[in-house]
Amino acid sequence: MALCESAIDAASCAVLYPEYTAISTSGATAEPVWLQNFIANGCDIYCGFDADETGDIMANKMIEQYPSIKRLLILPKQCQVSIKKALNITCQKQDK
Repeated sequence: MALCESAIDAASCAVLYPEYTAISTSGATAEPVWLQNFIANGCDIYCGFDADETGDIMANKMIEQYPSIKRLLILPKQCQVSIKKALNITCQKQDK
């Protein structure tokens, strides 16, 4: 499972990384009220918050509080496109 800051981030993550269930936290928050339920059920959780100051701070706080959570850094769009081309994967253009 990948936790993302926004709904569009979660939708993009689901398209780019279909092996993850992507869920939006509706903003960078270290402790969404529902998170404990997923942890208690043994879900593998990755924090995919933006790689900016706020995203890094909230991800670090989340991981400090819940050490089983791992950081998932999403590659910049140009890297994703290059990787997909290299792997010969077809994808739709996505504008943010």
